[in-house]
Amino acid sequence: MKIKTVCEKTGLTDRTVRYYIEEGLINPQFTENYLGRKAFDFTDENISELNDIAILRSFDFSIEEIRGILKDPTSSPAIIKDAKERLAKNLLINQKKVSAMSALDEELQYTVADLARELSKPEEMAVSQENVAPNLSKRILAGLRGTAMFMAVWLPILISLTIGIVKIISYKNPIFHPVLLGIIVFCFVPSVVSMFTSKIKLLQKQKVKKVLIGICILCIPICTASSVFAITDCQHSWSELAVEREVSCSAEGRIIRKCNDCRAVEVVTVPKLPHKEVTDYAIEASCAEEGLTEGKHCTVCNEATIPQMVIEKKPHSYTRTVTKGDCSNRGYTYFECVGCKESYTSNIIPPTEQHSFVKNGDLGYKCTVCDLKVCEYGNADGSYMGGVYCPVQYYITGVIDPNNEVERTLVIHGYGKMPEATGEYKAHPWLRSVYTEELRSIVICEGVVSISTGAFSENLDDDIWNGNPFRSVKSFVIKNKNLKIDRSSPNISGIKCEITYSK
Repeated sequence: MKIKTVCEKTGLTDRTVRYYIEEGLINPQFTENYLGRKAFDFTDENISELNDIAILRSFDFSIEEIRGILKDPTSSPAIIKDAKERLAKNLLINQKKVSAMSALDEELQYTVADLARELSKPEEMAVSQENVAPNLSKRILAGLRGTAMFMAVWLPILISLTIGIVKIISYKNPIFHPVLLGIIVFCFVPSVVSMFTSKIKLLQKQKVKKVLIGICILCIPICTASSVFAITDCQHSWSELAVEREVSCSAEGRIIRKCNDCRAVEVVTVPKLPHKEVTDYAIEASCAEEGLTEGKHCTVCNEATIPQMVIEKKPHSYTRTVTKGDCSNRGYTYFECVGCKESYTSNIIPPTEQHSFVKNGDLGYKCTVCDLKVCEYGNADGSYMGGVYCPVQYYITGVIDPNNEVERTLVIHGYGKMPEATGEYKAHPWLRSVYTEELRSIVICEGVVSISTGAFSENLDDDIWNGNPFRSVKSFVIKNKNLKIDRSSPNISGIKCEITYSK
């Protein structure tokens, strides 16, 4: 849109529009020719911005103020305040100018000097207070006159009617006093007459109006007092007493009676009855339950007159029993409370697993402590039992019976590292045992911390086992969780089943 069309739509001149662009109030798109002259292309939004700027300029907002609002709308309150003060100041100056111009005689001819001298007179430049003061005084007098008319004419009527209606409503059979009612009527007369002063010529005189208003004001206290006493007090005719609320030891009783003529009600309060107390015996505290102090409560209302206080539980009194462990059973300390029989176990010691085997006839060996029966036992390194001490030992469960095809378990127990094999064949004793073929599970106890060379290897030259004596093992359990082994280690190459860790 060209600048000519913009001037037609906004009513602004070409120079004004270009001035607003130079001041940065609007930013239309433009193209520049080789001579440096700019050709602007205005949008509908630019036209809306020009119309807004024109409205603000019509209210004497300066270019700087408009630019300030465009950059920061939060500064608008201060700018608007300055603009208001400027407009008020200009209005006062314009009023003074109009007043000075009004004093000129329109039929006289003035020279420039005479006209300037007449307009520069201070008394003519001042705003005439005679035109302002009468308007203000008239408004004040009108307000006072309205207030006085309300108090003189309407206030007595409103007070009398309000109090009279309230009194009448409070009585079923109201009794009116004729003298007081006459005073009320007399007090209403000046107020009613003053309403018609504009229609009666005699009452239009100023003195008569003042007298009526004075009489009305004097009637206000008389009218108020007479309205209060216009209805005489009722000579009550009371009904029979009725129990509104029964008396008890928890609440006061209420007895009421009502007047048969008016709505008066008389209430009599009956004091509470004394409680019927019984004793709540004390309960001694124990380690199992809390106790209670002695108290009292009422058997009628069940209110606690002396509340029972809670006594904290007593501490437990434990007895201590120590059970020693053996090769198969764990050791522990057992605590039991004498009072509540609460018990718990601590200081748990796992089984020693150090069996004491003796000959079991022709069927192997038997532990003298736990009665465990085994077919073979000895040192893990293959040395002879008795004369040579070995910290790690083994045994194979089951008895010596060629007809007893049982699934046997190899248990390696003791403390420390599993020793290397000794002897002529440098092989662990369970590798040379006749019972290895019947092994179904192997257990390494918690005290054993390592597996020695070839302990469970499959690389054997013995043709009996076809290279792996542990092919029938289905379970390989390690009770020591710190004993970590490599699945690819040749020491356990014969174990094909899953290796598990267990307590």
